[in-house]
Amino acid sequence: MAIFEGAGVAIITPFHTDGSIDYDKFGEVIEQQIANQTDAIIVCGTTGESATMTHEEHLDVIRYTVEKVAKRIPVIAGTGSNCTATAIYLSQEAEKAGADAILLVTPYYNKATQNGLIAHYTAICNEVNIPAILYNVPSRTGCGLQPQTVATLVKDVENIVGIKEASGNISTVAQILHLCDGNVDLYSGNDDQVVPLLALGGIGVISVLSNVAPAYVHDMCYKFFSGDIAGSRKMQLDALPLVDALFCEVNPIPVKAALNMMGKEVGTLRAPLTEMEDAHKEVLSAQQMIEALEQGQSYKIMSIFIRLGYDRLRQIEQEQRYFRGTIYTDYSEYPMKVVIKKNERYPEKIRDLYRIFEENHVRWKSICAPYIEKIYDVYVVETECPDDDEILRIDVDFEELSDVILYDYIPMWNIYTGNERTGIYPELSVDRVNYDHLIYASRFQKGKDYLIDSRETKVWNVYRTDADMRIICDSAEPISWDVLEFSYEPYEREMDMPVFGNRDSSEIRDAEIHTMAEVKRFIHALGYDNLLKLKDIKVMKIKRQDIYKTTYSMDAFMEDELRNGFTRQVLRLVFQRVAEPGYLDWDIMSYIISRIQWKLPEFNCIGEFE
Repeated sequence: MAIFEGAGVAIITPFHTDGSIDYDKFGEVIEQQIANQTDAIIVCGTTGESATMTHEEHLDVIRYTVEKVAKRIPVIAGTGSNCTATAIYLSQEAEKAGADAILLVTPYYNKATQNGLIAHYTAICNEVNIPAILYNVPSRTGCGLQPQTVATLVKDVENIVGIKEASGNISTVAQILHLCDGNVDLYSGNDDQVVPLLALGGIGVISVLSNVAPAYVHDMCYKFFSGDIAGSRKMQLDALPLVDALFCEVNPIPVKAALNMMGKEVGTLRAPLTEMEDAHKEVLSAQQMIEALEQGQSYKIMSIFIRLGYDRLRQIEQEQRYFRGTIYTDYSEYPMKVVIKKNERYPEKIRDLYRIFEENHVRWKSICAPYIEKIYDVYVVETECPDDDEILRIDVDFEELSDVILYDYIPMWNIYTGNERTGIYPELSVDRVNYDHLIYASRFQKGKDYLIDSRETKVWNVYRTDADMRIICDSAEPISWDVLEFSYEPYEREMDMPVFGNRDSSEIRDAEIHTMAEVKRFIHALGYDNLLKLKDIKVMKIKRQDIYKTTYSMDAFMEDELRNGFTRQVLRLVFQRVAEPGYLDWDIMSYIISRIQWKLPEFNCIGEFE
């Protein structure tokens, strides 16, 4: 007999702000799951952040769950470990606590061989008498269970009765079911593959999605069991946008954020997990949307990346077009009208970063990425959707732009935020007014740079001594500093999207420009001759108001504040495309013009294609 059929929830663990477990909230979450037809509770798994719990906490959470559920539905305890002895201990204690079964993830980091996996699982299961479910998730553990290994374990170890399969490989799943010949209960470990695995012979899912939509996932499974394959399939497909959103960052960051957005107040995450990026916090609330529209405001529903050149994007902005779409709710579907607006969040981030560099007395070092210029926010301006409906999905028809739009795309940052406290009690500085705050070198990693964000404190100077960081400010008390960590390791991405860096060679950085030939040499040294070449340079006398700008400043916040633009002559640079026109042509030209502008501030520099 199966431990459960249908939708088991890989349940989150609520925490207080101090990081301790919030058992009162956890009890509420469990009761809500049971009330919404969840078929089993899987506690202390990945989603439950078991990896950051002590053994005592781990077992206390299992005991509490067993007592709270009180045999109403099965409780499956995550007791896997990369250490066989630890897994045995946790499994034995879970059995004593009254768990109905255990879930055993493959050993992580150690990366055991298939023979090692057989020995590992056999040793654990020989020490307990309750059923065990194997957990195969090689993307997280770096260690995968092969189908033949699963078949061997199921055949030779009596209490191994099931497997949570999260490899994402349908062929692997099919092989497991074939080799086990009906002797293993298979659960999907991926919320986007529930119905496909049910179709192969699976009996349910251990679900992250069930944390936010327990009844929905239960119904999806039972529609399939009842023979309504089409209905189950439709529910699977309709859930995909939400599933994608719940995995836009590493689990359980998004699902906890979603629960908090829903008002569940499940608290924070334990380090090293951090709160979800602002770019991913797109709240699809019908009530908020309708309230905004009733007040004559638009309502943001998503951000998009438009893979077009600067010239075409500016055209679209000037057109101020409306696009049509559909809102799908739990009751019906409704037409809507949307507009797109330039995203200002990322430019503001760059602007704030420039402030931090200046306050730390460090030369501005940036990667001039044109991609933030291609991110747009989508706003609903008109819809008949009722304010009490739950929005399941939103589709927008971007017409001819559909082929050049990317969803859920954000710029890649090499900056990480952290927090470091003044290492010793501040001493009076040499000026006898301010205080020296020291952060020890042991807190910093080699090969990385660090900056202090002093937004909340007036800082007079920041410098390093013997690799320690010394901060001079007016506070006599130790301070918990916001620290920015920079990694200069290259990041390889799948898409062909180059970046433009200002970490120049001395040939470029120290170059003085006095002649047209030196302008050409400078541009050549930037290294874009394979994409476009300079064809002509002219000095022109044009009034500033008559200049038609075809390029933009990569660092707009660094505009020249000391020179009067109305008195400057215009330096006009004409380029020829070498390669086929691409969506970055105008951006590359803008980058070149931006660099020339800072070398020749006495001119207004403009760029054009011939």
